[in-house]
Amino acid sequence: MYANYTTVRINDEQAARRLLSDEIVPTVSRAPGFVAGYWLAPQNGRGNAVIVFESEQAARSMAERTLAQTSDDAPATIESIETREVIEHARA
Repeated sequence: MYANYTTVRINDEQAARRLLSDEIVPTVSRAPGFVAGYWLAPQNGRGNAVIVFESEQAARSMAERTLAQTSDDAPATIESIETREVIEHARA
C-alpha cells in the first residue's frame, strides 16, 4: 500500500470544510485503488490528509490529478503531496 500525505494552506475554513464534505471526500472515495482517507482538523492555517491506496501507481495518479485541479483562489491551497509506502498499519 501507498499513502499520499497532503499539506494544504487553509484560506477559508468554512468553505474548505464544505468543499471537503461535498466534493473532495466523495471523489477521492471513488478513485481506483482507494483504501482509506483521513483528513485532519487544521491548525495554524494548515491542514493535512493521509489517503491510502492499494498501489503506488494509484496514489501517484491521484496526486497528479489533485495537483492539476488546484487553483490559488480555492478555499484551501495545496502546499505539498508526498507519496510514501505504507510499511505497517493497525486496525481495531
